[in-house]
Amino acid sequence: MTEQGNPANLGTTSLTIPANSQLAIPAKTVVSSFTGNTRGSAVFTIGGPANNIEGLYQSTNLSTGAMSNTPMSRPSSYTGSTPFVVPWFTTNPGYVSRFVFVNRSSQAAPFTVQVLPEAGNAATLNVTSGVIAAQSMYVLDASSVVTGFSAATRAGAVVQVSSPDTNIDALYNVVNPSSGVVSNTRLTH
Repeated sequence: MTEQGNPANLGTTSLTIPANSQLAIPAKTVVSSFTGNTRGSAVFTIGGPANNIEGLYQSTNLSTGAMSNTPMSRPSSYTGSTPFVVPWFTTNPGYVSRFVFVNRSSQAAPFTVQVLPEAGNAATLNVTSGVIAAQSMYVLDASSVVTGFSAATRAGAVVQVSSPDTNIDALYNVVNPSSGVVSNTRLTH
């Protein structure tokens, strides 16, 4: 799945994981090109008992060797709207800081954002709501949510998505452009 207006060409869409083994799939074999940003999301449907399978997304900066590992998530069974808790995020200008949502549903998913600054630190809110298109990825830059703080450039947040959690995945992504270090934190509800 890609962001709206950024189609991609699919590559390999079917593989087999050997018994008692692991299978590493380079992302460039799953998708061969994008028309815009070179980012997307994927849903892997794997046959067999769920307790026998674990998934991990790994990203490595070839220049610096910085590596990020993010466990893949399994949908649960919550059926109402889904609150995603962001215990900490930053809008420090030295970092690329963003929230990433994936909507696997055939229905659009409206969302609201509540920012929770530290006591004594006021935040100026900008984006407080939006819509994640059906079967798409949505990237929300943290600096577009909060345009200013009265003190430290950090806060927590709760993003309330109007869709069952079986349809929505979310993570907080921070990149240090100087060092190439990437941090991905799966958001919980």
